[in-house]
Amino acid sequence: MQWWEKSDWTGYKELGAEKSGRNAVGASWWETWQEVLRTDEWSGIARIERSAHKQAKSRTDAWTEKWWEKYNERGWTEKGAYKFGRHEGQSWWEKWGEQTDKWAEQDDDGSKWGDKWEERFTNGVGRRQGETWHLSPSSSRWSRTWGEEHYGNGKVHKYGKSTSGEVWDVVVDEPTYYEATPHYGWAEATANSLQLLAIEQMERGET
Repeated sequence: MQWWEKSDWTGYKELGAEKSGRNAVGASWWETWQEVLRTDEWSGIARIERSAHKQAKSRTDAWTEKWWEKYNERGWTEKGAYKFGRHEGQSWWEKWGEQTDKWAEQDDDGSKWGDKWEERFTNGVGRRQGETWHLSPSSSRWSRTWGEEHYGNGKVHKYGKSTSGEVWDVVVDEPTYYEATPHYGWAEATANSLQLLAIEQMERGET
């Protein structure tokens, strides 16, 4: 395993690791992760970023995963992930964050399916929308799209349609539930980044 620490005079700090391996039949794996502290040069706002990338493969199977988290001291957060896998003729991938998208394929009968959605809210006003679909071995495709508009006054506009003839477009009285404040924010990020924060900052001109 290889570890590293970096810093510079601007307050940038980086902590990371990388490891890999291979067995006797040729299957291999590799993994790296990184944690960074940086300060925006214009706003002066500090931010912690974490990321990881893992992958493994053999003659018949493969798997990869990436994820990231970002936090700043003003309470802003962003998280996301991407995953892909292949096993005995079946494959799938998935990504999520502000948008979530899933897809899968099965080689033995040729069927495919997918499901994706996204949501964006500010102070109780926002929207959700998505699509679910299925493709049969005979290439017959079914899909359903849907959406919700939340006005912030207890009214929600719901709409959608499907290839099987479903149609809806209504406004209903319904409370809006969304995560206004992240349950894991700047305080938790700094509390779990003590090794990163302990890296000694370099002096200007030092190399």
